[in-house]
Amino acid sequence: MVLTIEEILNGVEDYKEIYLESLEDTVFLRPLSKGEWEKTNSIRQESLGDYVTNEKAQAVSRNQRVSNIESQLKFNIKQNADADFKAQVEAIFISCDNPGNEKPPKRTDIEKLPAGIFDEMYEKVKELTGIDDDVVLEDDVEDFPEN
Repeated sequence: MVLTIEEILNGVEDYKEIYLESLEDTVFLRPLSKGEWEKTNSIRQESLGDYVTNEKAQAVSRNQRVSNIESQLKFNIKQNADADFKAQVEAIFISCDNPGNEKPPKRTDIEKLPAGIFDEMYEKVKELTGIDDDVVLEDDVEDFPEN
């Protein structure tokens, strides 16, 4: 069977009743679409500022080139933490906006959640959305060619 685009997009609206250990109860959450997830990433990246790279290349011989790269990155750690929190609030807010919740929480309600409940809800939203940011680098390091 081949899925239609309508059936694929309907998966985003397919909310689920999720058990939260921190609440000892369930909540209705739905996965985020790619566009919605990118919206949260944009919020997170607002605080990163500008990254400037200046490269100075000098030709030493025909086949060699000496290159000096100077990079600068300035960002405010507090602004970065604030933006990350705001992005997580947005992800939970979007996920809670589904037909299973008669009255979805407001952003301000989500901001007031106890830390344990907030963190677990955010992890469940990521899980439903298919986001896995637990990067395991050991395999990549083993496969990396040595000089």
